[in-house]
Amino acid sequence: MVDYLATWKDRFDSSVIDFFPSLGIDEVGRGALAGPLVVGAVYFDKDYMIEGLKDSKLLKDLERRRLCDIIKKKAPYWSIGWAYHWEIDKLNIYSALVLACKRAILNLNFLPDTIFFDGSLKLKTFPLKHIVFPKADRLVPSVAAASIIAKVARDDYMINISKFYPDYLFDIHKGYGTKSHFEVLEKKGLSKIHRKTFCRFLGRQRLCFE
Repeated sequence: MVDYLATWKDRFDSSVIDFFPSLGIDEVGRGALAGPLVVGAVYFDKDYMIEGLKDSKLLKDLERRRLCDIIKKKAPYWSIGWAYHWEIDKLNIYSALVLACKRAILNLNFLPDTIFFDGSLKLKTFPLKHIVFPKADRLVPSVAAASIIAKVARDDYMINISKFYPDYLFDIHKGYGTKSHFEVLEKKGLSKIHRKTFCRFLGRQRLCFE
């Protein structure tokens, strides 16, 4: 297993760049066919670790929810930013991501000096100074925490909205392009919360989403 933390410290001067204090930002739902894109923002102001903290994709649902509660109690600042399906269709996914990041930071009512993004985000038009590098959600505690609160928030949204669209199974696949999701789309067509720009090829080129 690659020691990303050791690799990162070899590449950067830890006296110049440190994990504390910092604001970590991460997103979930960028590749989904339905529902919102959600950005989490978590600020840690001192060098402490929450046991078990890691990228949300590496955690089971119960563990994510347990850690989410701890993060919200321990973090001095945390927030969620949303970009909804109609905004993604109107703006495009990149601009919607920038919008959700801005909303997450504005919701903090606090402007940090150091902001960490996971390397996959690459927000060239983001207006605040920030540090981007690969595997930040596995290295930087604040980014891992941000990924967890964002994932829990989006999952809860999809579970709740599935009550209004019970045939679409949003509570199970959370809007992602799974086999069960495609099977429902073939029978029912698009719902009001589907991203039309993401689904315009469905029926003609289904394989491009698999």
